Amino acid sequence: MATPTMDLGSYGLLSDDATLNPDFHNYTKIFVYECTGTGHQGYLKDPIVWKDKPLSFRAHNITMGIFDFIEKKYKALSSKDVTVLIAGDSAGGLATFMWADYLKSKMAGRMLAYVDSGYFND
Repeated sequence: MATPTMDLGSYGLLSDDATLNPDFHNYTKIFVYECTGTGHQGYLKDPIVWKDKPLSFRAHNITMGIFDFIEKKYKALSSKDVTVLIAGDSAGGLATFMWADYLKSKMAGRMLAYVDSGYFND
C-alpha cells in the first residue's frame, strides 16, 4: 500500500507547529482519506461484477489495518498518555464520524474527532 505524500502536518488542526496550532500540535493525528465510499465499513468476501469489472468491498479490513498500524507504531490505543485527533473529509469525514465511538472504546487515552466536510446523496 502506498504512503500518502501530502504533508498534513503543516495545515490547521493537523499542524505540529505550536504557534499555528496551540491546542492540538502535540496530539497523535490520524487523517482518514477517501476509500471505497462505504464509510470504511463495507466487507464482501467475494467481488461483485459491474459492467464486466470485478469490484471488491473490503474497506472494513482497511480501517482495522489503520487502527492496528497506529497502535503498533504510536501506541495510540493502549497508552493513557496519548491523545488522538482523528479527522477526515469527504468519505473520510463520514468514516471519521462512523468510527469515532468504536475507536474511543478501544483507547486508554483521550480522543477528539473532527469531520471537516462531506456531501452524500440519498
